[in-house]
Amino acid sequence: MVSEPEASGQRGALPAILASLGSAVEALDPNTGDGGREQARASLAHALAGVLAAERKRGGSREALPEARKLLQALLKLVEDRTDVEHLKRARDQTRRRHAQLQQATAGELPLELDLWTSGHPDRQVDWWSIAPLSADAMLGVLGTVIGDEADVAVVGGALRAALSVACKGMGRGLGPERAHLVLHATLVDLFGAGLTVPALAFKLDTTERELSLACAGHRSLWHVRDGVFQTLRVHPGTPLGVEPVKRPRALELQLRPGDVLVGLSAGTFEIEGPDGSTPREADLRVALLQGLAADRSPATVLREALVRHAGSDAWVPQATVFSVRLR
Repeated sequence: MVSEPEASGQRGALPAILASLGSAVEALDPNTGDGGREQARASLAHALAGVLAAERKRGGSREALPEARKLLQALLKLVEDRTDVEHLKRARDQTRRRHAQLQQATAGELPLELDLWTSGHPDRQVDWWSIAPLSADAMLGVLGTVIGDEADVAVVGGALRAALSVACKGMGRGLGPERAHLVLHATLVDLFGAGLTVPALAFKLDTTERELSLACAGHRSLWHVRDGVFQTLRVHPGTPLGVEPVKRPRALELQLRPGDVLVGLSAGTFEIEGPDGSTPREADLRVALLQGLAADRSPATVLREALVRHAGSDAWVPQATVFSVRLR
């Protein structure tokens, strides 16, 4: 029988598992050719490994984990069997709906609320992100923007996600954000040479101890809100991935509390042009965030709505990614 503290820690794996399922589904874009399929295959395999590990430890919801495993196994088979585009689209849309239902059904038993929104047409994707379980009670998140002429983000993202998957499996809780940056930098340089750079942030979150470790490589830091007070977390940044010589980022350690909110935004978030040519102001987004939190709304949803209002239409929102974590 699992003791209560251990069971609590194992429930902490479920947000990362559901997030990685969402990541895998979003990576599954049938229109991006072989590169997109490889990125989706790596994402699905990584998310499936997390589900299987949690099931072996009897962690999380009895219904959610087997359901997530079945969804991932079915999608992975479709990708590996090179199923036609229309069938993949239907499977992706069905899985999106079931993923949303799983998140809602398990919300009461999770130690945190994790939400993510990404925009942009598949042909113009530049953001790359991944959220993966490191153990029963720890997760690693990465958000970056691929910069380079004619960069195939599906191929780059697939390679980075695969490297991160190997590192997560090999190092587990020993993989912190500084080491994750080094792994991803080495992968980028070895496979793609000097033509690409990826400003990125990486964070490790212990869901039982509520401890955050954050490192930024040429990327905007996380926002943090506690009891209605906003701050941008101050870090010692390193060089973007792919830039040499490497200046290693230094990780910030922060003890979190129930109710704390973390928000990450990609560089493209602040490049969205409104009808008058203006770009979003951080002060305006901060006000929208705080008002939304006061109304107990999802931070990522509130910011998405603010960005769409700024752009004037969903159709005019280019690449932007927003994720949020709220601790219970």
